[in-house]
Formats: sequence, structure tokens, C-alpha cells
Amino acid sequence: MRSFSFAALLLAVLLGLNIFCYNFIRTSVSDIDSSIDKIISHADKKDFKKAEKEFQKLKSKSEESKKIWFIIINHQEIDNVDISMRQSEAYLKKEAESDLIASLNTLKYNVNNVYEREKVNIINIF
Repeated sequence: MRSFSFAALLLAVLLGLNIFCYNFIRTSVSDIDSSIDKIISHADKKDFKKAEKEFQKLKSKSEESKKIWFIIINHQEIDNVDISMRQSEAYLKKEAESDLIASLNTLKYNVNNVYEREKVNIINIF
């Protein structure tokens, strides 16, 4: 009976941890995704000063999220996000609108890919 109780407790703790991690990833990806959309909107209007301010917010959100992501996510996915982030930053500094928007869409894909890979479904289990 003791081992059953321990196993049930361990299962409950692991399930709770999994739910916490999944919710954290979902909310952080959603926040980052909305920031990317704002930057794209500013870039479309050629308002690069507002885009720069929003990009700085995006960087800080991303850095905060990565502190937890490093524990629970494949590091290659985080590297892909970092590479896209640096490309976007370079295009933003050059004020290259079309390259910036393309790079931000790549960043958006990479960020959403983090969520998709961590989402629990049959494909991820097998």
C-alpha cells in the first residue's frame, strides 16, 4: 500500500509539473507572438521607432521566457529563435522593411514551433 501511495503521489507531482510547463510555454509563446504582430504592424506603417521600442520589449520577454525554456525545451529550438531574433534586430536597425517582415515571420514560426513541439498529442508521444 505504501508503494502505491508513493507512485500515485509521484504521478500527481509529475502531472502537475507537466501542466505548469505546458501553461508557461503557451502563455510565453502567446505574449511573444503578440509582440511580433505589433512589430510587423509598425514596420508595415514604416514606423521604425515604435517597432524598435516594441522589439526591445520582445527581447526582454524572450530573455525572461528562455530562463525557464532552457530547462524544459530542446536547446536547438531556442537557438533557432535566437538566430531569428538577431536577424530581425539587424534588419530593424537597417530599416529594411521587407527583410524585417520576412525575418519576423520566420521568428514567429520558430516561436510557435516551440509550442507545437511541446504540445501533448499522439505524434509527440510516439
